[in-house]
Amino acid sequence: HEDCIMIKNKVLPSNITHSNDRLIPRVIHLFIPKRCLPPSIVESIIQPWLDVPQHSILFHDFEEISHKLSTHRYDFVRRACYIEQDALVDLARFVYLYDEGGLSFDIDYIPGPGFRNGTIFDAGSSARKGYDNKPIHVVVESDSDGRFVAAEPNNFLIMSSLLLTVGKLYSQFSSLTYHKFRAEVYPSYINNLYFAGKPKSARQVIIIRRPVKNMRLFTTHLHIMLNSSRLPGGEFLRLVSPFPQQLQFSLNNQSCSPLFLHEKQQTRNNPPSIEALMNLTDHDQIMSCPPGLVPISNQILPNRSYSDSNKLIPPMLHMTAKSKCLTPAYRDNINAWKDTQHSFFLHDDAAVQRLFDEEEWLEFPLLREVLPCVNSGAMKADIWRYLFTWKYGGIYTDMDNSPGLKSLWEGDHSIKPEDDAFFEVERDGFPSQYFFAVSPHHPISYFMLSRAIYGLLCCLKSVQRTALAVSLTGPGACKTGIMNAIGGRGYYNAAVYSGVGNRSVTIVGNKRTARRGVYAWRSNVTGDLELMNMSHYQNVKNPARIKLPNHPCL
Repeated sequence: HEDCIMIKNKVLPSNITHSNDRLIPRVIHLFIPKRCLPPSIVESIIQPWLDVPQHSILFHDFEEISHKLSTHRYDFVRRACYIEQDALVDLARFVYLYDEGGLSFDIDYIPGPGFRNGTIFDAGSSARKGYDNKPIHVVVESDSDGRFVAAEPNNFLIMSSLLLTVGKLYSQFSSLTYHKFRAEVYPSYINNLYFAGKPKSARQVIIIRRPVKNMRLFTTHLHIMLNSSRLPGGEFLRLVSPFPQQLQFSLNNQSCSPLFLHEKQQTRNNPPSIEALMNLTDHDQIMSCPPGLVPISNQILPNRSYSDSNKLIPPMLHMTAKSKCLTPAYRDNINAWKDTQHSFFLHDDAAVQRLFDEEEWLEFPLLREVLPCVNSGAMKADIWRYLFTWKYGGIYTDMDNSPGLKSLWEGDHSIKPEDDAFFEVERDGFPSQYFFAVSPHHPISYFMLSRAIYGLLCCLKSVQRTALAVSLTGPGACKTGIMNAIGGRGYYNAAVYSGVGNRSVTIVGNKRTARRGVYAWRSNVTGDLELMNMSHYQNVKNPARIKLPNHPCL
């Protein structure tokens, strides 16, 4: 095209870019929508980068980025779904830095005079050593939302950031945006957390703390943050303003879109089968129980399944327990639920694992990554309930809850045929996680599970402490998932709300009705857990440390 200039990479010999005086290669990665750009853009933005000495300059356009992401050796990268420019650039940034190492800048930066010294890290001194004479493995600009990141190849911190990026992509489909939360992804904003992997080398244990005020370079074990004080007057980097529209990525034709929107009508027309649930829960299993325990069986009633019901929410109750052998007190409680004229399924540990293994779960690309990190039965039950209701829908209740004062299917307090999701306000004022009902493939289940996965990725240290299941995978994930789906701050009045994909959420009750047990008596059955080889998550003290997998458990 006569009005455009084809952009070519500048590739220097490896003895220059990968010399022994530094861990981070002198390779600069820049992300552009296309390689054919107007002369004015080339002159003002592209050429200054090409003039940087002693660095290879690699331009990655949309076509190349898309190909690399779709053919990457990691499944979770190939499955990643991006519809926002920031999401695409972040994915590409961490993939290229992890695979190849180097420096990555947003394209609206141009190099300043400081780059003439051969390094942006610490001009005038060794590029291999930073503050406190520690090796430089990773660098980020602390005030820039990750607009500048540099790293050695195969650095664990970059892999963790890549995982966090994928984990955060679900916000593209919520009432929020990926851009709003992208600062959470970058290492400079993840403070006071430990990222722990199997200690094959010290490089897999990284401690991140806040930078000390007025400290130019702040060093952690393997992490250096370049404070904004290192960029006075554009000495090293200058911002291009206004940003040229020709350098904006156009993702309007991106085929990636939220699965729950596509599957909404398909699920309604082809609901899951009752036979699938029977197989999942080993319906025909014949059990013999230890002394003091009794077997629990499922209950399948006519007009209380999928195709036999006129309700969006399948009239089927689901609980989970370690096994199907429970004490008489819990048996009597389950019989009370059965008397509400619902079909009933009890999911033991084997059924929970069968659900995890049932399919690849492409819509949750990091699910298999985090499951080995979960050492708490409560956390696993949280993840299971979100995944199960995402696929099968129905009514979930904790096993120690008892039926409430009002029938779920009669009167003003009932789950109505048109209800798409149903939550009561719990005693603390936000929607309940211990008792709720949803239709299959409702966005709320998607967001609750996505948030639980992201919480585990961010706070791996907290996985060591079972008590934090509440905030990571429990009510905290539930509350945030609902906020993603319908907006708001997590505290709602009784009403019907419209959310993502025009899917509705019915919220009923208030703190008072929760205390009275109008919809469900919370924690009404107590004791006997030890007899069933179970324990309440709040009573676990000093749980055993998790057994880390061969790859970093993050």
